[in-house]
Amino acid sequence: MRAALVVNKVVSDVSENMRNIIAYINKAADNNADLVMFSETALTGFSMTDNPKEDIKLGIPIPGEEIEKLCREAKKRNINLAIGVLEEDNGSLYDSAVFINRNGTIGLKYRRVSKGWRDPNKNNSIYMEGTEVLSYESDIGKICFLICGDMNNDTLITKAKALKADILLFPFARSFYGGTVTHER
Repeated sequence: MRAALVVNKVVSDVSENMRNIIAYINKAADNNADLVMFSETALTGFSMTDNPKEDIKLGIPIPGEEIEKLCREAKKRNINLAIGVLEEDNGSLYDSAVFINRNGTIGLKYRRVSKGWRDPNKNNSIYMEGTEVLSYESDIGKICFLICGDMNNDTLITKAKALKADILLFPFARSFYGGTVTHER
């Protein structure tokens, strides 16, 4: 298996991020990669303010327009794709990752279980976490996700090990809890 790991510059404009991500998908496919993997929140950015009314605007639905575009690109280029996004679902915001297979189908959606992606001291009613560690049998092997701080949780690591996955996908991003949050930073 040949993998391309991409750390793209993320800006506040999702359309610009999408253009750059598609360019990287094409470059990975041109170099015969079986998988192209992006970081946590690579499409949407991670510049949350802990203001629920503002932060919910950062999320995208899964499935939704942006993810469907990535599905079409994965199918067109015959490549597996793993990417992190802030997901909006029924008024809640999740730190999520998706695995899209070569057929352009979402094989796995994972929601970060650990709470370190948001300020735990605030009563932020929209910020939610997942509850399960799941796996997916892909053409490159059985895969599962853990996102960022999930890797610091022994229970989640044990659950991931129990799945006996061939590949653990671990997207993460730098966050600035307690500090000024800007795209430049």
